Amino acid sequence: MAHNSLPQAIMCESALSSDSPHVEFNEPVDSLCLYHDLQDAGEPFFSKEVICDAYKQIKERKTGEVITIKGMDGSLVDFKVRTGEVVDTRDGVAWIAGKTYLDYLPIQCLDGPTGLFPHLGYHNLRIYHHLRFRSVQTGEYIHESISPSPFEASLAEFLAFLRAWENSNTQKQLRATLESLPALFGPITKIVGFACNSMVSPQGCMPEKQRIAFQHALLLSLRDILGKKTRNSDIKILVQDPAYTESDVAVLREFGIVVVEDPVGFLEVDEKTFVFSCSPNVPVRQIVLDMVRPAGMIWNKVLAETAVFNITDPWDLSIHRCINRYYDTYAFPHDRKHFGVMALYMRSVDGEVPVEVYERRDLETLITVRNIAQYANQVRSRAATLKELLHKVPRIE
Repeated sequence: MAHNSLPQAIMCESALSSDSPHVEFNEPVDSLCLYHDLQDAGEPFFSKEVICDAYKQIKERKTGEVITIKGMDGSLVDFKVRTGEVVDTRDGVAWIAGKTYLDYLPIQCLDGPTGLFPHLGYHNLRIYHHLRFRSVQTGEYIHESISPSPFEASLAEFLAFLRAWENSNTQKQLRATLESLPALFGPITKIVGFACNSMVSPQGCMPEKQRIAFQHALLLSLRDILGKKTRNSDIKILVQDPAYTESDVAVLREFGIVVVEDPVGFLEVDEKTFVFSCSPNVPVRQIVLDMVRPAGMIWNKVLAETAVFNITDPWDLSIHRCINRYYDTYAFPHDRKHFGVMALYMRSVDGEVPVEVYERRDLETLITVRNIAQYANQVRSRAATLKELLHKVPRIE
């Protein structure tokens, strides 16, 4: 069996908890309606309290025990821990349940109770196992790193990329923008970077080492610039990504960057934090802005034009409205190769923009969303019409 054909994770066995309030799955509630009810009540979709409790259970629960998660409808679901157990065997390879971890689902991925797992319909947090693979014949684990990369070589490689970053137009333009900003909303004590990827052993669909190194180098520039601007020489940098290796941890430690496990990075974000995230595979924007309003962010630009795009860190109207009300937007240098379409968001000095500014921004957003929705409906209609016409055309053998 080819390594790249093997799954990386499997969801824990789950069931509605015996302690759960009564839930009527025969009369499902639309997830978006429930989401809007939460918003109207001032309740977050991603709750820091719920995430913190789930993390505490992950650290404490052993094989055979359960981790209980609360859904946005108030229901409780138990996820059984099976770490160390064989969950499947295929083609001479035993699939072993490894460590448990949190998986985050954006609101766009919740459809209410469906299929064989109705109890999961309103749960945006789910517990998964990392998978390990063991040869049935030899009993040895396969497809795993044997030893960390040499520290000196990894450090030298990052230093070379760091010099390239410091000489880049992207760095110079970003520095100029940040240095020209007026007074900040308040003090900044930490920078938290999400999904910056492993520099030593890149993962995913964008594994270019220079791209990854530039994103980590940007964190160092932020510390330098914001430190001088706020007269704080002790700004901490935390990074969260399960892709990090021991070699990454060692190299980043040399620059005062601390690697934390998921979800510690999310739990560390507060109003004195600057957040960086670039094309993550988790809904960072929804999680962060549901829990807190940071001092500033550099992340994928919040554009209503992306409302219909199916991505892992999707656009959401509540995110856009939060940006419109509490943040001023600044241009991020054009650098598709290393960052994609990004923007710099700084908390308004007064904490909130003037009412007339917010209302204008909100109207522009709503008009754009309406136009995009109309266009999407037209496309669907044309596709349906074309499909109908094609069915009427005689086949040419």
